[in-house]
Amino acid sequence: MDGKKGGYAWRARQLQWKPPGRHTWSYSGNAVRRANLSMYPNGWAAKTQNFPLSELQPSPHFEVLATASGGYGERVTQASEVQPALQRALRAVREEGRQAVLNMICKHP
Repeated sequence: MDGKKGGYAWRARQLQWKPPGRHTWSYSGNAVRRANLSMYPNGWAAKTQNFPLSELQPSPHFEVLATASGGYGERVTQASEVQPALQRALRAVREEGRQAVLNMICKHP
């Protein structure tokens, strides 16, 4: 059944679907988008490029969750902040024995 419709190879080919026009993206690690496109390649989400539940917007404050759990959490938004933030996080882990989360917010170029 591997090469027939419904088999593994057929499903793998369906996941390689690319949207029409100028949009191209990597599907690795994007399970919601992939599943939606494989089931409904001509559906509303594919036509509008709007995939509900596939992105977290606005980005959650993961650093607050770490702090609430007794760990060290910090949000980093500038490249110049990365090195000092890493040093603070490592100090929390090594000297204080706490978990640390650095929430790196990067802008797309």
